Amino acid sequence: MLFSTKFSFENSENWTSATLTTIDNRTFSMSSFKKLYFYFLNPFLGSPMIMLLVFCITLKSLANTETNEVEVLKIELESNPENLKARHTLAQKYFDNKKYEQTVDVLKTKAEKLPQESLALLAKTYHKLDDQTNELKFLEQLTSNYPKYPQGFVMLGQFYFKKSLEKSDPRLSANTLAAYKNAIEINSNHRPAYDGLLAAYEKYHNFYELRILLGDMLKRFGKSNEILANLCRRNTIDGYFVNARKLCTEAINMDGDNPENYIYLSLVENNEGQTLKAEALLKKITTEFPRSEIAASNYADFLIQQKNLPKAATLFLQATQGDSNSFRAHIGLALVNFELKHYESALNAYKNACKVNPHQTLKHLKRATDLLRHRKENSLETKYSQITSKCLPSKELSRSPASLSALKEEFRSAFALYSKNKNIKLGL
Repeated sequence: MLFSTKFSFENSENWTSATLTTIDNRTFSMSSFKKLYFYFLNPFLGSPMIMLLVFCITLKSLANTETNEVEVLKIELESNPENLKARHTLAQKYFDNKKYEQTVDVLKTKAEKLPQESLALLAKTYHKLDDQTNELKFLEQLTSNYPKYPQGFVMLGQFYFKKSLEKSDPRLSANTLAAYKNAIEINSNHRPAYDGLLAAYEKYHNFYELRILLGDMLKRFGKSNEILANLCRRNTIDGYFVNARKLCTEAINMDGDNPENYIYLSLVENNEGQTLKAEALLKKITTEFPRSEIAASNYADFLIQQKNLPKAATLFLQATQGDSNSFRAHIGLALVNFELKHYESALNAYKNACKVNPHQTLKHLKRATDLLRHRKENSLETKYSQITSKCLPSKELSRSPASLSALKEEFRSAFALYSKNKNIKLGL
Protein backbone atom coordinates (compact mmCIF):
# COMPACT_ATOMS: atom_id res chain seq x y z
CA MET A 1 0.00 0.00 0.00
CA LEU A 2 1.29 3.46 -0.86
CA PHE A 3 0.31 5.29 2.34
CA SER A 4 1.33 4.60 5.92
CA THR A 5 -0.35 5.77 9.11
CA LYS A 6 2.60 7.96 9.99
CA PHE A 7 1.56 11.59 10.40
CA SER A 8 2.59 14.54 12.53
CA PHE A 9 1.21 17.87 13.73
CA GLU A 10 2.24 20.42 16.29
CA ASN A 11 -1.02 20.49 18.27
CA SER A 12 -4.72 20.05 17.78
CA GLU A 13 -5.27 23.76 17.26
CA ASN A 14 -2.56 24.08 14.63
CA TRP A 15 -3.95 21.39 12.33
CA THR A 16 -2.66 23.13 9.21
CA SER A 17 0.83 21.85 10.07
CA ALA A 18 -0.27 18.22 9.71
CA THR A 19 1.51 16.01 7.20
CA LEU A 20 1.19 12.43 6.09
CA THR A 21 4.28 10.48 5.08
CA THR A 22 4.14 7.69 2.51
CA ILE A 23 6.07 4.44 2.65
CA ASP A 24 8.54 5.78 0.10
CA ASN A 25 9.06 8.91 2.27
CA ARG A 26 6.99 11.31 0.16
CA THR A 27 5.15 13.86 2.29
CA PHE A 28 1.68 15.18 1.55
CA SER A 29 0.78 18.48 3.20
CA MET A 30 -2.55 19.55 4.70
CA SER A 31 -2.74 22.19 1.98
CA SER A 32 -2.94 19.34 -0.55
CA PHE A 33 -5.55 17.64 1.56
CA LYS A 34 -7.81 20.68 1.49
CA LYS A 35 -8.31 20.02 -2.22
CA LEU A 36 -8.69 16.29 -1.68
CA TYR A 37 -11.17 16.91 1.10
CA PHE A 38 -13.52 18.90 -1.07
CA TYR A 39 -12.77 16.94 -4.26
CA PHE A 40 -13.67 13.53 -2.89
CA LEU A 41 -15.79 14.05 0.24
CA ASN A 42 -17.16 17.59 0.53
CA PRO A 43 -18.50 16.84 4.04
CA PHE A 44 -19.86 19.22 6.60
CA LEU A 45 -16.97 21.08 8.18
CA GLY A 46 -16.03 19.55 11.48
CA SER A 47 -13.49 20.15 14.19
CA PRO A 48 -9.77 20.27 13.37
CA MET A 49 -9.21 16.84 14.90
CA ILE A 50 -12.07 15.32 12.90
CA MET A 51 -10.71 16.86 9.72
CA LEU A 52 -7.26 15.48 10.54
CA LEU A 53 -8.75 12.04 11.08
CA VAL A 54 -10.61 12.25 7.77
CA PHE A 55 -7.34 13.40 6.20
CA CYS A 56 -5.57 10.16 7.17
CA ILE A 57 -8.49 7.83 6.52
CA THR A 58 -9.22 9.39 3.14
CA LEU A 59 -5.68 9.13 1.84
CA LYS A 60 -5.36 5.52 3.01
CA SER A 61 -8.58 4.55 1.28
CA LEU A 62 -7.67 6.42 -1.90
CA ALA A 63 -4.49 4.41 -2.19
CA ASN A 64 -6.42 1.19 -2.65
CA THR A 65 -6.83 1.76 -6.38
CA GLU A 66 -4.43 2.85 -9.08
CA THR A 67 -6.81 5.55 -10.32
CA ASN A 68 -7.20 7.17 -6.93
CA GLU A 69 -3.47 6.99 -6.35
CA VAL A 70 -2.93 8.91 -9.58
CA GLU A 71 -5.49 11.53 -8.47
CA VAL A 72 -3.69 11.96 -5.16
CA LEU A 73 -0.38 12.50 -6.98
CA LYS A 74 -1.92 14.97 -9.43
CA ILE A 75 -3.40 17.05 -6.63
CA GLU A 76 -0.15 17.00 -4.70
CA LEU A 77 1.70 18.32 -7.78
CA GLU A 78 -0.84 21.11 -8.18
CA SER A 79 -0.07 22.25 -4.63
CA ASN A 80 3.62 21.46 -4.73
CA PRO A 81 5.01 21.45 -8.30
CA GLU A 82 8.57 21.06 -6.98
CA ASN A 83 7.86 17.61 -5.50
CA LEU A 84 10.07 15.73 -7.95
CA LYS A 85 9.55 12.37 -6.26
CA ALA A 86 5.80 12.62 -6.68
CA ARG A 87 6.33 13.82 -10.26
CA HIS A 88 8.48 10.79 -11.10
CA THR A 89 6.04 8.39 -9.42
CA LEU A 90 3.11 9.80 -11.41
CA ALA A 91 5.08 9.71 -14.66
CA GLN A 92 6.11 6.10 -14.02
CA LYS A 93 2.48 5.11 -13.46
CA TYR A 94 1.48 6.72 -16.76
CA PHE A 95 4.39 5.02 -18.53
CA ASP A 96 3.55 1.60 -17.07
CA ASN A 97 0.01 2.02 -18.38
CA LYS A 98 1.32 3.04 -21.83
CA LYS A 99 0.02 6.60 -21.46
CA TYR A 100 3.09 8.09 -23.04
CA GLU A 101 1.74 11.56 -23.85
CA GLN A 102 0.72 12.03 -20.20
CA THR A 103 4.16 10.80 -19.11
CA VAL A 104 5.80 13.51 -21.22
CA ASP A 105 3.41 16.19 -19.93
CA VAL A 106 4.29 15.37 -16.31
CA LEU A 107 8.07 15.40 -16.84
CA LYS A 108 8.89 17.96 -19.53
CA THR A 109 7.76 21.02 -17.52
CA LYS A 110 10.56 20.38 -15.02
CA ALA A 111 13.08 18.85 -17.41
CA GLU A 112 15.93 21.10 -16.25
CA LYS A 113 15.52 20.00 -12.63
CA LEU A 114 14.75 16.30 -13.11
CA PRO A 115 16.95 13.68 -11.42
CA GLN A 116 18.70 11.13 -13.59
CA GLU A 117 15.99 8.45 -13.27
CA SER A 118 13.30 10.90 -14.43
CA LEU A 119 15.35 12.15 -17.38
CA ALA A 120 15.97 8.54 -18.38
CA LEU A 121 12.24 7.87 -18.17
CA LEU A 122 11.51 10.92 -20.33
CA ALA A 123 13.97 9.77 -23.01
CA LYS A 124 12.54 6.26 -22.86
CA THR A 125 9.04 7.69 -23.33
CA TYR A 126 10.07 9.62 -26.43
CA HIS A 127 11.54 6.35 -27.72
CA LYS A 128 8.13 4.74 -27.29
CA LEU A 129 6.58 7.66 -29.17
CA ASP A 130 9.18 7.24 -31.96
CA ASP A 131 10.24 10.86 -31.48
CA GLN A 132 13.95 10.46 -32.17
CA THR A 133 14.69 14.19 -32.04
CA ASN A 134 13.49 14.59 -28.47
CA GLU A 135 14.82 11.20 -27.47
CA LEU A 136 18.34 12.24 -28.47
CA LYS A 137 17.87 15.70 -26.93
CA PHE A 138 17.10 14.33 -23.49
CA LEU A 139 19.67 11.54 -23.71
CA GLU A 140 22.32 14.18 -24.36
CA GLN A 141 20.95 16.24 -21.47
CA LEU A 142 21.01 13.14 -19.27
CA THR A 143 24.66 12.32 -20.05
CA SER A 144 25.63 15.99 -19.75
CA ASN A 145 23.87 16.63 -16.42
CA TYR A 146 24.85 13.26 -14.94
CA PRO A 147 28.22 12.28 -16.47
CA LYS A 148 28.73 9.57 -13.83
CA TYR A 149 25.46 7.79 -14.60
CA PRO A 150 26.48 4.74 -16.71
CA GLN A 151 22.96 3.77 -17.75
CA GLY A 152 22.56 7.15 -19.45
CA PHE A 153 25.46 6.31 -21.77
CA VAL A 154 24.05 2.82 -22.33
CA MET A 155 20.77 4.36 -23.47
CA LEU A 156 22.68 6.76 -25.73
CA GLY A 157 24.59 3.80 -27.17
CA GLN A 158 21.33 1.96 -27.81
CA PHE A 159 19.97 5.03 -29.64
CA TYR A 160 23.00 5.33 -31.93
CA PHE A 161 23.14 1.56 -32.47
CA LYS A 162 19.55 1.51 -33.69
CA LYS A 163 20.26 4.47 -35.98
CA SER A 164 23.38 2.75 -37.35
CA LEU A 165 21.26 -0.23 -38.38
CA GLU A 166 18.87 2.06 -40.24
CA LYS A 167 21.53 4.12 -41.99
CA SER A 168 25.08 3.24 -42.96
CA ASP A 169 27.15 6.06 -41.47
CA PRO A 170 30.57 5.56 -39.81
CA ARG A 171 29.79 8.39 -37.39
CA LEU A 172 26.80 6.51 -36.00
CA SER A 173 28.79 3.34 -35.38
CA ALA A 174 31.61 5.41 -33.82
CA ASN A 175 29.12 7.16 -31.50
CA THR A 176 27.64 3.78 -30.56
CA LEU A 177 30.98 2.32 -29.51
CA ALA A 178 32.04 5.52 -27.72
CA ALA A 179 28.85 5.63 -25.65
CA TYR A 180 29.15 2.03 -24.48
CA LYS A 181 32.86 2.46 -23.71
CA ASN A 182 32.08 5.58 -21.65
CA ALA A 183 29.57 3.59 -19.62
CA ILE A 184 32.20 0.91 -18.92
CA GLU A 185 34.77 3.54 -17.98
CA ILE A 186 32.30 5.02 -15.46
CA ASN A 187 31.41 1.65 -13.98
CA SER A 188 33.50 -1.32 -15.06
CA ASN A 189 30.90 -3.71 -13.60
CA HIS A 190 27.89 -2.30 -15.47
CA ARG A 191 26.84 -5.40 -17.41
CA PRO A 192 24.32 -3.71 -19.80
CA ALA A 193 27.22 -1.68 -21.24
CA TYR A 194 29.17 -4.85 -22.03
CA ASP A 195 26.12 -6.50 -23.59
CA GLY A 196 25.49 -3.46 -25.79
CA LEU A 197 29.12 -3.27 -26.89
CA LEU A 198 29.09 -7.01 -27.60
CA ALA A 199 26.05 -6.66 -29.89
CA ALA A 200 27.65 -3.70 -31.67
CA TYR A 201 30.92 -5.50 -32.33
CA GLU A 202 28.97 -8.48 -33.67
CA LYS A 203 26.89 -6.34 -36.01
CA TYR A 204 29.86 -4.30 -37.20
CA HIS A 205 31.89 -7.51 -37.80
CA ASN A 206 34.63 -6.36 -35.44
CA PHE A 207 35.38 -9.89 -34.33
CA TYR A 208 38.86 -9.23 -32.98
CA GLU A 209 37.55 -6.67 -30.48
CA LEU A 210 34.60 -8.93 -29.78
CA ARG A 211 36.86 -11.79 -28.67
CA ILE A 212 38.87 -9.44 -26.46
CA LEU A 213 35.69 -8.09 -24.89
CA LEU A 214 34.40 -11.59 -24.19
CA GLY A 215 37.71 -12.41 -22.52
CA ASP A 216 37.40 -9.28 -20.36
CA MET A 217 33.84 -10.26 -19.43
CA LEU A 218 35.00 -13.74 -18.46
CA LYS A 219 37.59 -12.25 -16.08
CA ARG A 220 35.25 -9.63 -14.63
CA PHE A 221 31.97 -11.52 -14.33
CA GLY A 222 33.28 -15.07 -14.06
CA LYS A 223 32.28 -18.15 -16.01
CA SER A 224 28.64 -18.10 -17.02
CA ASN A 225 26.59 -20.08 -19.54
CA GLU A 226 26.16 -17.06 -21.79
CA ILE A 227 29.79 -15.90 -21.83
CA LEU A 228 31.23 -19.38 -22.35
CA ALA A 229 28.71 -20.13 -25.12
CA ASN A 230 29.66 -16.89 -26.87
CA LEU A 231 33.37 -17.65 -26.59
CA CYS A 232 32.79 -21.19 -27.88
CA ARG A 233 30.85 -19.88 -30.86
CA ARG A 234 33.18 -17.01 -31.72
CA ASN A 235 36.41 -19.02 -31.53
CA THR A 236 34.88 -21.79 -33.65
CA ILE A 237 33.67 -19.44 -36.38
CA ASP A 238 36.96 -17.53 -36.41
CA GLY A 239 38.94 -20.75 -36.73
CA TYR A 240 40.73 -20.76 -33.37
CA PHE A 241 40.04 -24.45 -32.90
CA VAL A 242 42.41 -25.13 -29.99
CA ASN A 243 40.74 -22.45 -27.89
CA ALA A 244 37.32 -23.41 -29.25
CA ARG A 245 37.66 -27.04 -28.18
CA LYS A 246 38.54 -26.02 -24.60
CA LEU A 247 35.82 -23.36 -24.38
CA CYS A 248 33.08 -25.47 -25.96
CA THR A 249 33.90 -28.35 -23.62
CA GLU A 250 33.66 -25.98 -20.65
CA ALA A 251 30.41 -24.58 -21.99
CA ILE A 252 28.93 -28.09 -22.31
CA ASN A 253 30.04 -29.01 -18.79
CA MET A 254 28.39 -25.87 -17.44
CA ASP A 255 25.25 -25.98 -19.60
CA GLY A 256 24.45 -29.36 -21.08
CA ASP A 257 21.04 -28.18 -22.24
CA ASN A 258 22.32 -25.80 -24.93
CA PRO A 259 22.56 -27.71 -28.24
CA GLU A 260 24.68 -24.97 -29.85
CA ASN A 261 27.65 -25.80 -27.63
CA TYR A 262 27.61 -29.38 -28.98
CA ILE A 263 27.21 -28.13 -32.54
CA TYR A 264 30.26 -25.88 -32.38
CA LEU A 265 32.32 -28.61 -30.77
CA SER A 266 31.26 -30.94 -33.59
CA LEU A 267 32.39 -28.32 -36.13
CA VAL A 268 35.77 -28.20 -34.39
CA GLU A 269 36.06 -32.00 -34.53
CA ASN A 270 34.99 -32.08 -38.16
CA ASN A 271 37.43 -29.38 -39.21
CA GLU A 272 40.24 -31.30 -37.54
CA GLY A 273 39.31 -34.50 -39.36
CA GLN A 274 37.58 -36.20 -36.43
CA THR A 275 34.42 -37.03 -38.37
CA LEU A 276 33.34 -39.91 -36.13
CA LYS A 277 33.50 -37.71 -33.04
CA ALA A 278 31.69 -34.94 -34.90
CA GLU A 279 28.88 -37.25 -35.98
CA ALA A 280 28.58 -38.75 -32.49
CA LEU A 281 28.02 -35.27 -31.04
CA LEU A 282 25.46 -34.35 -33.71
CA LYS A 283 23.61 -37.63 -33.31
CA LYS A 284 23.53 -37.12 -29.54
CA ILE A 285 21.94 -33.67 -29.70
CA THR A 286 19.36 -34.57 -32.36
CA THR A 287 18.29 -37.44 -30.12
CA GLU A 288 18.24 -35.39 -26.94
CA PHE A 289 16.73 -32.29 -28.61
CA PRO A 290 14.37 -33.72 -31.26
CA ARG A 291 12.54 -30.38 -31.63
CA SER A 292 15.71 -28.35 -32.13
CA GLU A 293 15.94 -26.94 -35.65
CA ILE A 294 19.55 -25.93 -35.07
CA ALA A 295 20.56 -29.45 -34.07
CA ALA A 296 18.73 -31.20 -36.93
CA SER A 297 19.84 -28.76 -39.65
CA ASN A 298 23.48 -28.95 -38.63
CA TYR A 299 23.40 -32.73 -38.59
CA ALA A 300 21.82 -32.64 -42.05
CA ASP A 301 24.59 -30.30 -43.26
CA PHE A 302 27.17 -32.77 -41.97
CA LEU A 303 25.43 -35.68 -43.72
CA ILE A 304 25.47 -33.80 -47.04
CA GLN A 305 29.25 -33.62 -46.77
CA GLN A 306 29.28 -37.36 -46.10
CA LYS A 307 27.13 -37.90 -49.24
CA ASN A 308 24.34 -39.41 -47.14
CA LEU A 309 21.51 -37.50 -48.82
CA PRO A 310 18.56 -39.76 -47.82
CA LYS A 311 19.37 -39.34 -44.13
CA ALA A 312 20.05 -35.63 -44.64
CA ALA A 313 16.54 -35.28 -46.08
CA THR A 314 15.12 -36.96 -42.98
CA LEU A 315 17.02 -34.55 -40.74
CA PHE A 316 15.94 -31.48 -42.71
CA LEU A 317 12.33 -32.66 -42.41
CA GLN A 318 12.84 -32.99 -38.66
CA ALA A 319 14.27 -29.46 -38.63
CA THR A 320 11.17 -28.03 -40.35
CA GLN A 321 9.03 -29.67 -37.69
CA GLY A 322 11.13 -28.00 -35.02
CA ASP A 323 10.85 -24.57 -36.65
CA SER A 324 8.39 -24.06 -39.49
CA ASN A 325 9.92 -20.60 -40.18
CA SER A 326 13.45 -21.86 -40.79
CA PHE A 327 14.43 -21.02 -44.36
CA ARG A 328 17.59 -23.10 -44.07
CA ALA A 329 15.57 -26.19 -43.17
CA HIS A 330 13.02 -25.77 -45.97
CA ILE A 331 15.50 -24.93 -48.72
CA GLY A 332 17.85 -27.67 -47.55
CA LEU A 333 15.01 -30.18 -47.73
CA ALA A 334 14.10 -28.94 -51.22
CA LEU A 335 17.66 -29.11 -52.58
CA VAL A 336 18.35 -32.57 -51.17
CA ASN A 337 15.08 -34.03 -52.43
CA PHE A 338 15.60 -32.50 -55.86
CA GLU A 339 19.09 -34.00 -56.00
CA LEU A 340 17.54 -37.37 -55.07
CA LYS A 341 14.95 -36.81 -57.84
CA HIS A 342 12.13 -36.82 -55.30
CA TYR A 343 10.55 -34.00 -57.24
CA GLU A 344 7.14 -33.90 -55.55
CA SER A 345 8.71 -33.76 -52.10
CA ALA A 346 11.13 -31.11 -53.31
CA LEU A 347 8.28 -29.05 -54.74
CA ASN A 348 6.43 -29.07 -51.44
CA ALA A 349 9.62 -27.95 -49.66
CA TYR A 350 10.10 -25.15 -52.21
CA LYS A 351 6.54 -23.98 -51.50
CA ASN A 352 7.27 -23.75 -47.79
CA ALA A 353 10.62 -22.05 -48.38
CA CYS A 354 8.89 -19.48 -50.56
CA LYS A 355 6.59 -18.55 -47.67
CA VAL A 356 9.60 -17.80 -45.49
CA ASN A 357 12.00 -16.15 -47.97
CA PRO A 358 10.56 -15.76 -51.49
CA HIS A 359 13.53 -13.85 -52.98
CA GLN A 360 16.10 -16.47 -52.04
CA THR A 361 13.78 -19.36 -52.86
CA LEU A 362 13.12 -18.03 -56.35
CA LYS A 363 16.77 -18.39 -57.37
CA HIS A 364 16.78 -22.09 -56.52
CA LEU A 365 13.29 -22.69 -57.84
CA LYS A 366 14.08 -21.21 -61.25
CA ARG A 367 17.14 -23.42 -61.62
CA ALA A 368 15.10 -26.49 -60.75
CA THR A 369 12.34 -25.55 -63.21
CA ASP A 370 14.81 -25.04 -66.06
CA LEU A 371 16.51 -28.35 -65.33
CA LEU A 372 13.15 -30.14 -65.48
CA ARG A 373 12.45 -28.51 -68.83
CA HIS A 374 15.73 -29.79 -70.27
CA ARG A 375 15.02 -33.25 -68.83
CA LYS A 376 11.68 -33.29 -70.67
CA GLU A 377 9.79 -33.65 -67.38
CA ASN A 378 6.89 -31.66 -68.82
CA SER A 379 4.25 -32.28 -66.18
CA LEU A 380 6.69 -31.55 -63.37
CA GLU A 381 7.99 -28.49 -65.15
CA THR A 382 4.42 -27.17 -65.34
CA LYS A 383 3.94 -27.67 -61.60
CA TYR A 384 7.24 -26.00 -60.79
CA SER A 385 6.46 -23.09 -63.12
CA GLN A 386 3.13 -22.54 -61.38
CA ILE A 387 4.82 -22.36 -57.98
CA THR A 388 7.52 -20.11 -59.41
CA SER A 389 4.93 -17.64 -60.71
CA LYS A 390 3.28 -17.54 -57.28
CA CYS A 391 6.53 -17.07 -55.36
CA LEU A 392 7.13 -13.52 -56.66
CA PRO A 393 5.54 -11.09 -59.15
CA SER A 394 6.16 -11.87 -62.83
CA LYS A 395 8.39 -8.81 -63.35
CA GLU A 396 11.06 -10.55 -61.28
CA LEU A 397 10.92 -13.80 -63.23
CA SER A 398 12.75 -12.77 -66.42
CA ARG A 399 15.67 -15.02 -67.24
CA SER A 400 17.59 -15.66 -70.40
CA PRO A 401 17.67 -19.23 -71.74
CA ALA A 402 20.52 -21.39 -70.54
CA SER A 403 22.12 -24.55 -71.85
CA LEU A 404 21.54 -27.82 -70.04
CA SER A 405 25.18 -28.09 -69.03
CA ALA A 406 25.19 -24.55 -67.68
CA LEU A 407 22.02 -25.19 -65.70
CA LYS A 408 23.39 -28.39 -64.25
CA GLU A 409 26.59 -26.67 -63.24
CA GLU A 410 24.67 -23.77 -61.73
CA PHE A 411 22.51 -26.11 -59.68
CA ARG A 412 25.48 -28.22 -58.57
CA SER A 413 27.40 -25.08 -57.60
CA ALA A 414 24.48 -23.82 -55.53
CA PHE A 415 24.14 -27.18 -53.82
CA ALA A 416 27.88 -27.42 -53.15
CA LEU A 417 27.99 -23.88 -51.82
CA TYR A 418 25.14 -24.62 -49.49
CA SER A 419 26.79 -27.74 -48.14
CA LYS A 420 30.24 -26.28 -47.51
CA ASN A 421 30.96 -26.41 -43.84
CA LYS A 422 32.62 -22.98 -43.71
CA ASN A 423 29.45 -21.35 -45.05
CA ILE A 424 27.14 -23.01 -42.55
CA LYS A 425 25.93 -20.48 -40.00
CA LEU A 426 23.48 -20.94 -37.18
CA GLY A 427 20.17 -19.17 -37.38
CA LEU A 428 19.93 -18.69 -41.15
